[in-house]
Amino acid sequence: MHGYRAETRDELLVLPLACDRAAPPFDFEPYSHASMGPLHVFAFLGHVLRDGGLYQSEEAWRDAMHWREDELTVFTRSDGAIAVSWRMRFDDSALAERLAAELEGVPGMKAQHAGDEIEVMASDDGATFTHWIGTDASGCPIDP
Repeated sequence: MHGYRAETRDELLVLPLACDRAAPPFDFEPYSHASMGPLHVFAFLGHVLRDGGLYQSEEAWRDAMHWREDELTVFTRSDGAIAVSWRMRFDDSALAERLAAELEGVPGMKAQHAGDEIEVMASDDGATFTHWIGTDASGCPIDP
């Protein structure tokens, strides 16, 4: 997505996340993790927040252009419940704050931001959020 804006072919616009790992919900274990990239951020924002016409898609595209790093972590529990943490870093802390506020209103999700990073948490078990602390102000997991 950044190819046309880069001055050189090797220019990297990635900024690492504040911490290497997401905080697991209570009684969950990490299952897998991967970086999804800016195209997936665009698809997520466009579908979850702005699924309603060309302008909304353009806004989601512009927001995703500010992507700098992300990590999607899947957690599982012994009873088969699943929880997901998607941490995303942008080059604009005001954008991260706005997106976290918009995502907080989506049913089944919890969102928070720390500077230029946001974390979106989701689970198929609503009670999971009760004990899922998430991250501190620096974006690092809080140890219970």
